[in-house]
Amino acid sequence: MAASAALNQNDIRTLLRRFSPVSVFGAVDSVTDLAIRVEDRLGALEVGARVEIETDSDRLAAEVVGVSRGSAICLPFGSVGGVRRGAKVAFNAASSTVRPSAAWLGRIVDGF
Repeated sequence: MAASAALNQNDIRTLLRRFSPVSVFGAVDSVTDLAIRVEDRLGALEVGARVEIETDSDRLAAEVVGVSRGSAICLPFGSVGGVRRGAKVAFNAASSTVRPSAAWLGRIVDGF
């Protein structure tokens, strides 16, 4: 195999995270007014990743803003009402990205 065609270990990890058919779940460890701490024993979450948290009535989308040993801090995109300790958290494979182009020049973009 040619050196340029060979994948290194980091490339393989990135591809597996992006296209993996395996679903990874965690659980809510604690909830505060603005943040939700999620158990992440596998180290599967990274800053910028998206998660979905089960609530009493629906799912709540959130973004990972911090990680530490065995847990991640998530900021929800809605009210934390109905989120409880032990609630199931689905880890999404990739973080959201925006790739602006020259077509955006002079435009107003609403981030929400």
